[in-house]
Amino acid sequence: RASRTKVAIIQPSPPSRYVAERDAVAVIVDVKGAASDDVILHWRSVDGASGETIMTPRIGADSRSTPSTEPSVASKDPKTEFMRFAANLSVGSTAMEYRVTAGDAVTLWHELTPLPRPRVTRYEKLYRLPAYANLSDRSADEEHGDLKALQGTSAEVTVTFDQPVEDASIQFGLNGARISMEPIDDSETRFLAKISIKTSGQYQVDAKSVRSGLNNPFSPSNMITPVLDLPPAVQWDASLENASLVSSLEVVELGGTASDDLPLDKIVQEFQVNRGPFQSYDIPVAAPDRKLTFAWSWDLMKRLGESSDTEKLQSGDLVRTRLVALDRKGPRSESRVIEFLIAGDGFDADRNKFLEPLSEQVRRVLAWAEKCNELSARLKQLSDNREVTKLDSEIETWQKLQSDSVD
Repeated sequence: RASRTKVAIIQPSPPSRYVAERDAVAVIVDVKGAASDDVILHWRSVDGASGETIMTPRIGADSRSTPSTEPSVASKDPKTEFMRFAANLSVGSTAMEYRVTAGDAVTLWHELTPLPRPRVTRYEKLYRLPAYANLSDRSADEEHGDLKALQGTSAEVTVTFDQPVEDASIQFGLNGARISMEPIDDSETRFLAKISIKTSGQYQVDAKSVRSGLNNPFSPSNMITPVLDLPPAVQWDASLENASLVSSLEVVELGGTASDDLPLDKIVQEFQVNRGPFQSYDIPVAAPDRKLTFAWSWDLMKRLGESSDTEKLQSGDLVRTRLVALDRKGPRSESRVIEFLIAGDGFDADRNKFLEPLSEQVRRVLAWAEKCNELSARLKQLSDNREVTKLDSEIETWQKLQSDSVD
């Protein structure tokens, strides 16, 4: 319309467009011509609500400028100056119209149509573990995009959006690399990306809506957590002593446990004789597992296995042995070293077993004698204090002790 004051809407561009639901939309205008006391943003929604907001002059270098695009003014004079004003318009979930008045200028009504930003509703994950792990691929179907797997795993992540999108991509960190996602089919809602799980980090999925042109910079961040492949743990059975005296013909009963992040399939016994080089002997593993418990009989005459033929040990030899667990990546762990001092061929490690019943009997006699001493002291105290009434119960205790002595 003809007016002395001219108003050009700079943002939104174009003035009527799709906007994100529940966002604050910046409305920026340039005003030229007759001075105006107020520049007012008027709005009305389809549900009948309406209102107005006084627009604020923009402070700074571009408070006065010559716009490159000027819908309502045809002048190209570079000296022509415009005063710039701005205000925010809160948009809900229903369409909203707005216009700007300044002096005698009134713009057309423009419509802002709110639409939801694109959102990922499903993450399909296929974890391809490192080849050395010798494990099958693992899959997961979840509502979140967090990735957690063995370090070195490659994750194939398929995302499903709630609406058709384009230019789907993954942003790593705040200012990290951005990679494009590949469409899976013609639905324009499913896209695939491959992510290497090597270091801890974050990633964010973004895409532009085909209908509204809106992207979603506010989509949630997803964590990338690599699980370190730590060395295995291995130890002897707690019942084994650090040092033992055995015959050169002994068959020693040994046992231990081992555990690791990945299934273990190789346990080795290493031993040395008189500080010589360590020799190794593989312990049979029934089935690979993350935690193994094993026991075996070690023949000192066949120290490298049943089919081996090793030199006979002599009296005074010292045999030191340890367990070694090797995981699938290569690192090894060792148990404590236990020692066997070799005695003569006729040495019997169980030669003192016949004394065990006698030792148990002596223990019981000593415990009985201690109770008798305690009772004797109580009886003496009662006698000295002439507490006759309490003597009966103590006499019963004495009779029970006599019965125990007979047993």
